[in-house]
Amino acid sequence: MINVYKKGVFLGTFKTSELIGSKNVLGAGSIINIAKKKYVVNNIMVRKDETIVAEVSN
Repeated sequence: MINVYKKGVFLGTFKTSELIGSKNVLGAGSIINIAKKKYVVNNIMVRKDETIVAEVSN
């Protein structure tokens, strides 16, 4: 699961497969679709508690 934030605002928690789609990798510069809107991944963090956080912009 990946928690997605835009400018500190929580957009939701998504399954990795929902965000990656047919691609093999999700990283900085990747384009993702959430609620029919496109976002660019600016940063990906993995916390010690294994939480994955993606910071995005549009």
